[in-house]
Amino acid sequence: ANAFGTAEPDLNGDGVVNILDLVIVANAFE
Repeated sequence: ANAFGTAEPDLNGDGVVNILDLVIVANAFE
């Protein structure tokens, strides 16, 4: 989960799902 209470994956592999992972998602769809 993250600050928004959702369940995005830990895309940057740091063990924490956070805004950086969401930024990666946003970039992937850009």
